Amino acid sequence: MDTASYNAEKLIHFYDELREDKAKLSTSVYYDHLVKWGTSPEKATSLIRMMDPKNTGYITRNGICRTMNFNLQSLRALKDIEIIKTDMSPSKRDSVALLFLELASRNVKKESMLRQLKERLEIVYGGDWSCFISDGHYWSICIHNPGTNLVFKYRDHIYGAFEAGKL
Repeated sequence: MDTASYNAEKLIHFYDELREDKAKLSTSVYYDHLVKWGTSPEKATSLIRMMDPKNTGYITRNGICRTMNFNLQSLRALKDIEIIKTDMSPSKRDSVALLFLELASRNVKKESMLRQLKERLEIVYGGDWSCFISDGHYWSICIHNPGTNLVFKYRDHIYGAFEAGKL
């Protein structure tokens, strides 16, 4: 299988979000997370087989890098964003921001981009998510669940997502 069509940086961020401080991660947990984030089951299975060639049932960050022929020193996708406000864990924040950037790079209409983002966040994290893009002035007061708020600037736009809280 050709790994050029996969984003190594995104795969590493997904792993980090699940792993936190563990040295290795169950292949079944990583597989489920890849599928939730939109990877087809066939592609997820193929990636897992390459990342765990000895079929140990576990993968490591280094295994992902080896499979993807990726040097961790070259992480770059999130260097161009400016975090305005967040209370998300760093790994979750990075996964959500990467999804925003991936959708923005497809040059789809903003409405479609937001719909896709909302749908994916609800599949991955559950709950009822709200998302926005601002290219001008925007004032808002929102209630969100703890650990679910992210607002950042990328180029000339402000992007935001949060899981709606209850009054």
